[in-house]
Amino acid sequence: MSIILEISSISVEITKFTAPKFPRARIEPLPKLDYSIDGASLGSGPYFEPKYLWTINCNLTPDESILVETIYFEFDYLRRKLQPAEVTLTDKTLRYTERKPRTRDIAVGTDETYIGNTHTAYFAKFKCWFIQPPEFEEKGVYNSASFSLQEADS
Repeated sequence: MSIILEISSISVEITKFTAPKFPRARIEPLPKLDYSIDGASLGSGPYFEPKYLWTINCNLTPDESILVETIYFEFDYLRRKLQPAEVTLTDKTLRYTERKPRTRDIAVGTDETYIGNTHTAYFAKFKCWFIQPPEFEEKGVYNSASFSLQEADS
C-alpha cells in the first residue's frame, strides 16, 4: 500500500501512513438526496464526476522528507511560472473503479481487474495540485508529515 508522487524527474514513494483511513476521498459537490413535501425522493448533484482529495499523514525518513519538500517546491515553481505544474500521484492504497473503458493510466507493476462486462478496477495515476504544503515534525528516526493534494483533471 503506497502513494507515489512525481514531478519533473523527482519522485518519492510513501508507505508509512499514520491515519487509519485511506487518504483518498471525494470532494464537494457530491450528489444529494432530498424529499418533497409528500415524501418523494428528489435527487440532485453535479453532472461531472467529483474530484478527489488526498489528505496524507505519514512518517518519512529524512531523505523522503527532502524529496516531498522538493516535489512541493518544484510544483510551486512551475505554477508561479505559469507552466504545467501537475504532480502525478499514483494511488496504490485503493483501487479506482469505473465503467469501461478505463480513463486513467494504470500504476506500474499492477493489473486491471474486470468486473463483469461493464466495469474495471485498477490502481490509478492522477494529476494533482498541492492545496496544503507539507508540514514536518521530527519524531526520532522519522519525520511526521502532513499535506494535501487535489485532483486537477481526470
